[in-house]
Amino acid sequence: MSKVLSEVLAANQHYAAEFGERGKLSMPPARRFAILTCMDARLDPAREWFVVHHTDCGMETFTDPVIRGLLASSLETAVLDASGWRDVGKGPGSAEAEYVDFLTIRHQEQSVVEDVRRIRNHPLVPGSIPIYGYVYDVRNGRLVEVAAATAIGRPRVAEVAAS
Repeated sequence: MSKVLSEVLAANQHYAAEFGERGKLSMPPARRFAILTCMDARLDPAREWFVVHHTDCGMETFTDPVIRGLLASSLETAVLDASGWRDVGKGPGSAEAEYVDFLTIRHQEQSVVEDVRRIRNHPLVPGSIPIYGYVYDVRNGRLVEVAAATAIGRPRVAEVAAS
């Protein structure tokens, strides 16, 4: 186990031990904001990489056709109830969502595997970088390894020897 991986897992173990009631927070997020970030130029991208999905992800609750239909009707936030997603907006919507791939998730662990595979096979990602796959459990704060993803993300031996 690498130093970075052992540090991340130890920090997660400490975090999960203090997790408390956070596992009972509602989905969708009550604060209604998202964070988009980039790799800071001061960080070395040649260190180990982690793909982390999370349980109870909203992207598992709809498909591209469903979200496209909702957005075609209204741009206001839809409601999720026992019967599925329902539009409550007054409109207008937009048909522009027809051109967006929302990357919805059918199977959480398989999605992690696919993401790690896509990264591992990307021509701009050096084969010497290990890529790990995990699912963050929102009920207890623990990282759960997706072994199949981590296996795909193992460094390529020939490229490690060359570095």
